[in-house]
Amino acid sequence: MNDKEVKTGKRYNEWTDIIDTVREQLNKIRRIDPPKETKDESPLFNEEISKYHIGQAMHYKLMKAKDALGHNQNTNQFREGDMRFSKETRTIQNIFVMRDLPRYRYQLKGMPQVSWYEEELMPAKTQQETYIVKAIVGKKRMNNQIYYKVWWEKAKKKMQHGRVRRIS
Repeated sequence: MNDKEVKTGKRYNEWTDIIDTVREQLNKIRRIDPPKETKDESPLFNEEISKYHIGQAMHYKLMKAKDALGHNQNTNQFREGDMRFSKETRTIQNIFVMRDLPRYRYQLKGMPQVSWYEEELMPAKTQQETYIVKAIVGKKRMNNQIYYKVWWEKAKKKMQHGRVRRIS
């Protein structure tokens, strides 16, 4: 195409004229020989053991930038004061073993569509699952104790709530 542009002095856009020439030249260069011997695949399990175990409470890495109050930032880029890991803790439900490195991926309880690498998890100080409260719907007094009706952050239905004893 460059030769035709040089000869005519005009821009040449008819690239379909040279498809056969380019294909033949690329096929000459492309010479793939099949491997003579097939290698056995590396063993699935190594001496390594997983860093975390099932039932351990973890904080997971956030996909979107959040401020200290837990609100989404207006940009997807993380800044200095943004939270990098979730405030809520989840326990490890499954551990998947992969052939490639990193060898282990972890699935957290309540998040079946995602699995995390070791670097994307941080062990929690408490071994109890925590959830973020979206709103307090109501309160009730029973046996001289106060119970709150709570609407959880990730509730599937709008009015799904549970009773939580007040922590003093």
